[in-house]
Amino acid sequence: MGDVLTPAAGTVVWAVYTDQFYKGAASVIHQNWVKGTVTYIGTDTDDGKLEKEVVRRVYTEAGVPTEDLPYGVVKEWRDGFYIALNYTSDIQEIVIPDEAEVLIGSARLEPAGVVVWKEKSDNKYK
Repeated sequence: MGDVLTPAAGTVVWAVYTDQFYKGAASVIHQNWVKGTVTYIGTDTDDGKLEKEVVRRVYTEAGVPTEDLPYGVVKEWRDGFYIALNYTSDIQEIVIPDEAEVLIGSARLEPAGVVVWKEKSDNKYK
């Protein structure tokens, strides 16, 4: 279930409902404004794939790179260090650049595992 959206003039429909009562109604809308954009996701899917693709599209259109991480793995950049955490009960593998200096852990994340690394060429946040 979700919201039935009635797009205003200038609003682009990014997704529609495909079955049952809402079939054909807008479920994701997007509008450009003078100083940015607004995207509204009016549905909550069971698997989250639609929401993930909408967020990916927003980032792509804004020129922000995205990365596919394994399910249950989060990655952060904080004070010059990258941190990845595995919130699953399964072993997960992530990609760490060859030039990175791994300080704690490894790219093979055990359940509830963590890896911390610093990229030698990473000056983008200084």
